[in-house]
Amino acid sequence: MGGEIEKILSMLEEGKISADEAERLIRAVKSSNGAEPFDKRFIEVVDRVGRGISSAVLGAIKSVHFEGKEEIGKPERIKIALGTGDLYIGASKDDMAHLDIDGVHSLRREKGRVSLAVGSGNASIMLPDRVECDVKIGRGDFELEDVECNLELKLGSGDASVAPKGFDTLEAKLGNGDFEMKLPENIECEIHIETGKDCGVELPKSITNIEEKVIRRSLGEQKKVIDARIGENPKKKVKIYLGNGDITIKQGEQ
Repeated sequence: MGGEIEKILSMLEEGKISADEAERLIRAVKSSNGAEPFDKRFIEVVDRVGRGISSAVLGAIKSVHFEGKEEIGKPERIKIALGTGDLYIGASKDDMAHLDIDGVHSLRREKGRVSLAVGSGNASIMLPDRVECDVKIGRGDFELEDVECNLELKLGSGDASVAPKGFDTLEAKLGNGDFEMKLPENIECEIHIETGKDCGVELPKSITNIEEKVIRRSLGEQKKVIDARIGENPKKKVKIYLGNGDITIKQGEQ
């Protein structure tokens, strides 16, 4: 069995299969061999992916910047790849974006776009409103607050706390960790959630419609799917995918 698991993990690290596919394969191996609980193996998978992301980020660093603060102008879109460490995104006090990073990093700017790669270390980024954010973290915690932005987050292992001032779309994919979100008080949105069957999910009291079901896939594992709505005709969209952990979504002062 160990060889089968290692092969699956290697395929995941090499990008030959997705995290969902790796999860299905590992569950199938476990069920057929009476193996140890999946949650423990899942954590190992995520840790390996985190190390893989960290190595890839380090390998991508060509033009090296050392720790310190830097102003990066007015980007329309920012892509952030962090191997190991914590990332904070908050609201800028002016209309410029500002970085504060305590690790070696690479920074590229081109036509309104900024790409930041950090191998290992913590980073704080202050953004003006209406910046598209694409964030990938191998292992570490993520926090966003008080800024209006669309967010696409991929987090291998760690917790995420998201409290945007506003957004049109927000998508988060987490392997192992807790996800917490605070919605703006008057926002109407659709919420789509996919989690492991035993993950805890807490939704805001403002929910006006909710559908929940458990889906059994061909290899025997189960996942929980929740579709909920706040408001009668919501235009905003939230999508959350979580392998192992809990999801908490609140709104306003709740």
